[in-house]
Amino acid sequence: MGLKVPYTHYQFQEKISWALLDPINCWPTKNKVNVSPLYVNTQSQAPAPLSMSTKGSKRKRFTANSLSLGGAFENRLDCTLGHFPTPLPEGKKKTTVCQLHRMANRVVNGSNDNPPGARTDVYICRGCDAALCVSCWSTFHQKTCFKKRDYVDILDN
Repeated sequence: MGLKVPYTHYQFQEKISWALLDPINCWPTKNKVNVSPLYVNTQSQAPAPLSMSTKGSKRKRFTANSLSLGGAFENRLDCTLGHFPTPLPEGKKKTTVCQLHRMANRVVNGSNDNPPGARTDVYICRGCDAALCVSCWSTFHQKTCFKKRDYVDILDN
């Protein structure tokens, strides 16, 4: 037919393998695509500093859009990030509230007040920069979509 084959079978497999292993450096430049942050190697990077270290800064607010898959907290489901609890500084222990408890209270009761148990055992997730209590930690990092019954369960715990 007269078609020139640009790669042998082995060369093609090797290029595909390298592109999948290291898409930032080995992907062909003419076919460059944006790489999802879920596939970027973040384990070698130093953890980001906590946002509360700068005076007057606030954390991102939990909303239905920010908790969805395209929202501000979509990295909460990324298991390659270090989602480890970081203790609060001494001055913030009495004022920091579990953000998921507050969101649940807003959805279920229509109130922005602090629900009971929202200030007990609160830690900061360094990977997400979210203030969460111990009972909400796994729910926040594993549930892809929150329904009203999930918020009721959070308030009941």
